[in-house]
Amino acid sequence: MTPETIKESAKISEIISNIEARQSDYFSANGRYWQGIVTKGDQDKKAGSLDSWAEFGIDLSGMKGEEMAVNYYKGPRGEGYEIVIVMKEGDDSYRKVISIGAEPDRSQDWTLYRTQLD
Repeated sequence: MTPETIKESAKISEIISNIEARQSDYFSANGRYWQGIVTKGDQDKKAGSLDSWAEFGIDLSGMKGEEMAVNYYKGPRGEGYEIVIVMKEGDDSYRKVISIGAEPDRSQDWTLYRTQLD
């Protein structure tokens, strides 16, 4: 696998669409964008001020071990959020960042993120 050959699963595409569809209502109600702690496959974890995926209306069932997180940011150009996806292949991890909001330059296409060192 290389960054050029990675294909997002239909489930990941569905989750991304669902996050984007819910964020503006969440922002209007809470004054910030929703943020979700890193998933491990279909596990829904909650920690600190981070919100539950299920409570936000995101169904993680069917994920195949991909990791996802949603990070809220408030920077000099305004507010937004990043959807971070990590996929593993052997000892290598590949990461993609989709930035929605004031700082779209935070986005990154698939890149080799981490590799196992011998």
